[in-house]
Amino acid sequence: MDRRIVYPLSVPQDVDVLWPQRHAMTALGFFMATLFGTAPVATGFTATVSGLTVTVGAGSLTSYGAVDATAFGSLPASSTNIQKIGINSSGASFTITAPAVNVTQQYLIEAQYYESDGTPIVLPYYNASNPSTPFSGPSNSGNALNTVRSQGVNLQIIAGSSTTSGWQPLYIVTATNTAGTTTIGITQAPSSPFLPFTQPSLTPGFSRYQTWGASATWTVPTGVQLGKLRMWGGGGGGGGGSSSNAGGGGAGAYFEGILSFTPQQVIAITIGGPGTGGNAGASGSSGVASSFGSFVTCGGGGPGLASSVGGTGGAGGVVTLGSGYVGPSYLAITGTAGQAGTNYGACGGAPYGGSSSYAVGLLFANSFGGGGGGSSGTFPGGTGGGGFAILEY
Repeated sequence: MDRRIVYPLSVPQDVDVLWPQRHAMTALGFFMATLFGTAPVATGFTATVSGLTVTVGAGSLTSYGAVDATAFGSLPASSTNIQKIGINSSGASFTITAPAVNVTQQYLIEAQYYESDGTPIVLPYYNASNPSTPFSGPSNSGNALNTVRSQGVNLQIIAGSSTTSGWQPLYIVTATNTAGTTTIGITQAPSSPFLPFTQPSLTPGFSRYQTWGASATWTVPTGVQLGKLRMWGGGGGGGGGSSSNAGGGGAGAYFEGILSFTPQQVIAITIGGPGTGGNAGASGSSGVASSFGSFVTCGGGGPGLASSVGGTGGAGGVVTLGSGYVGPSYLAITGTAGQAGTNYGACGGAPYGGSSSYAVGLLFANSFGGGGGGSSGTFPGGTGGGGFAILEY
């Protein structure tokens, strides 16, 4: 950024004041373009509704254009394009007219950057013939001169949802009159220039994480757009032994991949429970599928069968991608099937990086989604490993 140099005893000039203002605005404009590009950016302008009145708070709006389209005092015009910022520090309130009964009316609140010269004042000018008595205006003409180049934001509300040329859409207001009672709803306009998040909301890639061992909902934090998910489905329970050895439960499916989010998106997370081991002579139960919203489902492992029905191991769970998954390549592993009954009971199936136990007394899966072991002798089968999810964001 250029800086103006002045020296002791040099004759002061008006440009000594004007140049620093232009240099500062130009430097800020280039910095904003580095951060935001050249498109308009709005911040603030929080909207609230009370009765039939919509109030928009203070805010700012950028506009990409010439530093000074016209002369700035004694400085000539400058056609260099920068991001300029207008500020509306007072906001505005708009009263909605109730529509006719059983009618819905839409309105659009929009903003416009403006730049104008104003605040005219009759300035004192130097009078060389009598310095103690300044002139009123240039050449003692008494003419008032503009003293401020304002950069601000106008706000208005219009009927319909089509944006006025030269304005930026902020909010769509919907007024509905149901049986004589009018309700007001307000949503952000789809093409509004609001920032989805600000710098303090950002964190280095995947520097935070969250785990789920039980079903829950998760709201995507402001500033988060990507996440790395690892998820397991519940493992199947092992079969119970009787006349011979029972089969082990199948493992739950495993998924690992990058998900794309929308900030403030609410995602339902289901964590599949484990299948329980069968009593002596009875088959185990299936593990329950885990899912992460509409992105992905990790199927649960199948049950190990009792020795009385052949001692077959349970099938492994399968990964299914949902409509919400729009990410790049991913890792999807079908759970390992449980072993069929042999000498000392079968090992339950194990997902990626997991395993399970099969000896009598050690029938329980020891990993997320692992299958429970089938038992030998007249013992119950082992319980599978529960589902789990880990998200880095």
